[in-house]
Amino acid sequence: MYNNYQEYVKYISYEIQKIPHENELFWGMWICENLYKQCKEYIYLYFPENEALLINNSMDYLWKIVDKGLLDKHETKFIYEKFQQIDETFLDETDVKEKCIYETFIILNGSLEFVLTSNEKWKYNVIQSNLDYLDVFLDNKGLNILSEKDFSNKTVKNDIESQLKMIDYLKTNIHITSKYKNLFR
Repeated sequence: MYNNYQEYVKYISYEIQKIPHENELFWGMWICENLYKQCKEYIYLYFPENEALLINNSMDYLWKIVDKGLLDKHETKFIYEKFQQIDETFLDETDVKEKCIYETFIILNGSLEFVLTSNEKWKYNVIQSNLDYLDVFLDNKGLNILSEKDFSNKTVKNDIESQLKMIDYLKTNIHITSKYKNLFR
């Protein structure tokens, strides 16, 4: 299975290939939801109101797509294009709150692109964003995600366990809706 960061990346990369296409957007949004819950109260502190609103509304919009399917490709493209105008590069990627916002933004942006293009690479980017956030989380506690000992930190273990449970769930259940967005969390 896995005992360290590198083994886990290899393992999870293999496992997410087993998620049926119908559940891939749910998978990404489920990961994003966990990050979003941790940073949503700070989004308005870092972004102008119109951009913060777009970020928050995009969460709702993408969950609607999970629930009902793509309703309007033109609307999705419009939202995606608006997202491209947001500058998130000022966020300090070594600060836990700002890193959480940054990775939420990255996953949302990728989710919108995935809806438009079905780019399979996206699901790997979701995992990387989550791991990048965990890396900063650990670093701020004086721990190193690349250390086998630190990789077994309770927060990391709990996150990994919930991901693996969700992958198993998604492999056997089709058309999962947003009512399950907090399952295993």
